[in-house]
Amino acid sequence: MGDELVGRDGDNGPEHPQVHFKCLAYSVTESAGSIDIIVQKVQSKSEFSFGIRTASDTAHESSEFEPIDKILTFQAKQTEMIIPIRIFDND
Repeated sequence: MGDELVGRDGDNGPEHPQVHFKCLAYSVTESAGSIDIIVQKVQSKSEFSFGIRTASDTAHESSEFEPIDKILTFQAKQTEMIIPIRIFDND
């Protein structure tokens, strides 16, 4: 995952809502069981949806963490969203 995700709200003309990760990097031990990724909405007071998915890098999908590939929706007044990711302890 990169450090910024860009969404577009077609109902608000020139407004281009943006979301970004609160932290640029996350680290967790396998024994933790899960990690919460925090996404924040900026430049928008309206509801909008965006897609998010995990990708393998130093950890591998399915064997080390539960992959995510879904559409999430920020409500109009919502500015932050927590996305839990399940971590597998395979050691």
